[in-house]
Amino acid sequence: MDIKKFYDCNVKLYTDDGRSYIGLITEYYYADENENGMQSIVLDCPAFDEPIEVFEDNIADIQIYEGV
Repeated sequence: MDIKKFYDCNVKLYTDDGRSYIGLITEYYYADENENGMQSIVLDCPAFDEPIEVFEDNIADIQIYEGV
């Protein structure tokens, strides 16, 4: 999945465990920047006090979201 293209976009993200998040992608990390060798994104989600990092293997679906 090409998650880099969602950098600096408002998105609706679904995880492989059934959770969903809405927020702004504020960071993108290349696979070689992470110890586990996977890409990740940081989602600034209004529902949380702190941004959350999500690894590519945990993303079931991600879509541009216009409602934020």
